[in-house]
Amino acid sequence: MHYDRAYLQRLGHRDLMAHGYQTLIQAAIGASPLAHEMGEALIGFIAQSSRFLAPVYCGDTLYPAFEITGLDTQKTTGVMTLRVTIHNQDSALVIEGEQQYLMRL
Repeated sequence: MHYDRAYLQRLGHRDLMAHGYQTLIQAAIGASPLAHEMGEALIGFIAQSSRFLAPVYCGDTLYPAFEITGLDTQKTTGVMTLRVTIHNQDSALVIEGEQQYLMRL
């Protein structure tokens, strides 16, 4: 479905659609300044959830955003929770979700 332009046009879509995971990869913090700010405190990516809210088409421009919504400390580590959103060039919210990272204290 995602790679058949004629089929998608018959269904009313304007162009090829990105698979949801192709869109979600835009929210990888490793490609953002946040990962550099966390530096060696970042141990690993431990959880994520996402809702795919609108289609993303060939040629769309995507804008990921991250908001720290939780910092839960343990003895030597902690879990940082991020709210993740991705909007397209028309300001439509195409993905929202949550990611969690294990951090050194």
